[in-house]
Amino acid sequence: MIARKYGRIIITASVNSKIGLMHGAAYAASKHGLLGLMRTLAIETAKQGITVNAICPGSVCTRMNNLRVEYDAKRLGKSVAEYEASLTAIGGRLDAHEIAPHVVYLASREAFVITGQAFNIDGGKLMV
Repeated sequence: MIARKYGRIIITASVNSKIGLMHGAAYAASKHGLLGLMRTLAIETAKQGITVNAICPGSVCTRMNNLRVEYDAKRLGKSVAEYEASLTAIGGRLDAHEIAPHVVYLASREAFVITGQAFNIDGGKLMV
């Protein structure tokens, strides 16, 4: 990328890279670390035509997240459906296809002015 003076690095972090996570210290710590890495790489490569950004998805319907939702619902004494509805302002989890267009844009030539940013794609969970 440096030799070509062009590149796009897109890191998949999480909303938990910005907030803590009950019973998820290792996960949250690793995701916080990704944002530090992203910001450092962005500073180091900005003048070489390389952008470095992160997406921070909220709860996405995946096999791993299904297990987390089931665990948290049980821990809180709620049904999975009730708990899932409370995860975001829009009332549910996201699907991967709802995140993909944001990644495609960040990977495009048109996104050359965006670097060092962490984008929440979280159905309104954080609203920051």
